[in-house]
Amino acid sequence: MVKLPKEEKANDAVFVVQKYFAEFSNAQTDSSKTTLANVVLNGDGANSGALKFISKYDGTNAANLCNYYAGGSYLYLKQFDKAIKYLKDFSTDATQIRSRGYGMIGDAYAELKKNSDALDYYKKAAAVNEKDEFTSPEFLLRAGMFAESIGNKKEAIELYKKIKANYPLTDRAANIDRYLARLGEVGE
Repeated sequence: MVKLPKEEKANDAVFVVQKYFAEFSNAQTDSSKTTLANVVLNGDGANSGALKFISKYDGTNAANLCNYYAGGSYLYLKQFDKAIKYLKDFSTDATQIRSRGYGMIGDAYAELKKNSDALDYYKKAAAVNEKDEFTSPEFLLRAGMFAESIGNKKEAIELYKKIKANYPLTDRAANIDRYLARLGEVGE
């Protein structure tokens, strides 16, 4: 029963961090995004940011959500190890958000040149909900392009073929034959 008041207080207080994260996500300029990423993390002087929120309301759903906000902000600020830490601490049953979180971890690992980890997280993002015809092919394509960029042609072909076979009517499948042809896989 002790957790309930803490959870309620956290839910009442998290809106400021949510507001700043939404502004950060929609910002049009790099300088605005950088400023807002820092505000998401550290607050605006009057309100706490995600980092203080996580420690103050540890164990609440709102603090868990702030891990996602912190991870996304750190990714943008190119603090990849911190991004990975906070994104790994985040969990949700919302499959599209979980996929995005895994995808951001993949991006951070890619920036750190941890190619195997990056590829694994892109594939993990695609596998969260294979019935999702937006998120799954998006991350399969990202995984395929990444595999191709690191010289893993066989893996790239497999991933592209999975898009073609499992998501033939999606936007990502529309041009998949071009990706396959570029790797020497023509027709089928």
